[in-house]
Amino acid sequence: MPTQRLSFGYDYAGRRIRKKVEDHHEGEFVERYTLFFAYDGWNLAAEWTKSGIPIRGYVWGSDLSGGEATGGIGGLLWINQLPEAKQFSVAYDGNGNVTNLFDMADGTKAASYEYGPFGELIRSTGLFAKVNPIHRFARQHLRDDGCLCI
Repeated sequence: MPTQRLSFGYDYAGRRIRKKVEDHHEGEFVERYTLFFAYDGWNLAAEWTKSGIPIRGYVWGSDLSGGEATGGIGGLLWINQLPEAKQFSVAYDGNGNVTNLFDMADGTKAASYEYGPFGELIRSTGLFAKVNPIHRFARQHLRDDGCLCI
């Protein structure tokens, strides 16, 4: 019997707009949380809870291709982590993979990521390394189990 169930909702364009996480407890699934997602074109703009509490906001600029409508690889400028009232600027390597998050309040490194040749995460360090839901390799969103989830 699975210990967790994930369900997703999508809009007309195939963008994920809802994520529900349930835990198996005493023979039934109990909701742990539900997140909702809003987009600016194809770029994730915001996440909030079922009760309407904002969780994160995202600010985008031009991506590696010089455009904003191509998926945003290398175009995420900063993340607003709303429950903690933190803002993180995002640093990339030449391929548009997230390598570091910097706390915009004091400039300290909040997270750092290193990858293998096939995109596997070799090392992640820093207080916000695991909180960051944007996949470090190619900046896509992660599922709870760490799998890439577009």
